Amino acid sequence: MRCQKDGHDVRLGIKLDEKTKNIGKGLVQVVDDYRKWARWADIVFMADNTLYTHDLDRWRAEGIKIVGASIEAAEWEVNRSTGMKVFEKAGIATASCKEFKSYDDAIAYVKREDRRFVSKVVDGGVADKTLSYCSKSPEDMIYMLQRWKKLQKLAGAFVLQEFIAGVEMAVGAWFGSGGFSAGWCENWEFKKLMNDDMGVATGEQGTILRYVRSSKLARRVLQPLQGALQRIGYVGYVDINCIIDDAGTPWPLEFTMRPGWPTFNIQMALHDGDHAQWLLDLWNGKDARNWRMNEVAAGVVVSIPDYPYSHATKREVTGVPVCWARRRRSFSRNSSTAR
Repeated sequence: MRCQKDGHDVRLGIKLDEKTKNIGKGLVQVVDDYRKWARWADIVFMADNTLYTHDLDRWRAEGIKIVGASIEAAEWEVNRSTGMKVFEKAGIATASCKEFKSYDDAIAYVKREDRRFVSKVVDGGVADKTLSYCSKSPEDMIYMLQRWKKLQKLAGAFVLQEFIAGVEMAVGAWFGSGGFSAGWCENWEFKKLMNDDMGVATGEQGTILRYVRSSKLARRVLQPLQGALQRIGYVGYVDINCIIDDAGTPWPLEFTMRPGWPTFNIQMALHDGDHAQWLLDLWNGKDARNWRMNEVAAGVVVSIPDYPYSHATKREVTGVPVCWARRRRSFSRNSSTAR
């Protein structure tokens, strides 16, 4: 929609089914088969790194300009063990972790170590993300492992990572053939459903972010990856989520090799200029310098019942017209109440 407003002709490629058939309807031109438009486009922008990644690698080989993850880049994110090896090869220290394929083996390990762990799925592309859990104690971790075993939740490998107390913070940047673009995106996610960090954990309820010219965290965990990113020919957004301990040491937890959601939407509030040209510039190795520095942007995911427990709600909100209206606020001289 932003690109359309800037005067561009846009196609939104979505694999249409009952769940997706209304996405973008009436807002942009939606196409079921993106392949008919790949050669037509000046630039192809990937919103994710799953469904079409293999196809788009073939298009890359034919010279199509694509901003987004390749198969190898996506593997850094979806396969946690691969991602940790990339960090280690770049000289970035990581928290110790051990991979398991059996709950019994993991339970025995926690009992033997008798300390806190964080459980993470290895293959984030297909595994059940509810298997990610930060325990409050060894007993808590054992309980969750026993619960998942009873529910037969295991779908592939998972890791138990050493728990590190500290502050969670991430830093990301846009990377092209010319290297990192100016502006390090420091960001903080909020995953609990309600304010004051209360309620159940969700995928994400909101994020605070800013672009800065200089970032100590980026120097520690992002800039050392420049060689690896150049080696795989990456063009797109890369983000590293970390725990920073009391001594100020950052411990990277995971990669995000795609535009984050809702991070990308929030980033657009700090974007100046044409919403498509900068992506083409990025692919061509030019830094458009399009980010406003040292301004804070906030995004909140607005949720309605019965989220986050099921998808039943969608039936109640599908097909409702979307309208835009701007209301001018006026204030009484004798009152602070807006009318």
